[in-house]
Amino acid sequence: MRWNEEVEEQSNLLTNIAPQVGSSYNGSIWRTIESRIQSWVRNREDLTIICGPVFEARTSVQPIERQPATIRQMLYNVIGENDVAVPTAFFKIVVDMRNQQRPDVIAFLVPHIETVPGPEREVNTYLARINDIEELTGLDFLTNLPENVQEEIESVRAANSW
Repeated sequence: MRWNEEVEEQSNLLTNIAPQVGSSYNGSIWRTIESRIQSWVRNREDLTIICGPVFEARTSVQPIERQPATIRQMLYNVIGENDVAVPTAFFKIVVDMRNQQRPDVIAFLVPHIETVPGPEREVNTYLARINDIEELTGLDFLTNLPENVQEEIESVRAANSW
């Protein structure tokens, strides 16, 4: 982020950070994915990158006293005296719009765990369908695309990383 002062300042805003477990996540698989994306930006020049946290929803674990039962509950850890939520996963969606009719898209969904050497540190392990990320986050991506193109792109997992 150091190539542009404004970009570097924005990357350090509290609205742009989330707790990550040790160096075997941020210094490992997450860094590898970010490095790949940086090289894709250099090669393709103009990419849209969407990333964020995932907070896992589980089927009802235990009823909450004096509240009606719900279909699901959110489950995640908190840290610090202010109980900052720790994501259960992170996602990245990379969109290359050079072909306006059929953009090139790749998505990653990475569980927020300390990784161990082997498949847990291989980028292709985390290739995901955008539909899966939308279901987990409740967000709707690529809404500026025609509905048929959006559905086609979001329902397919990339065969391998670019």
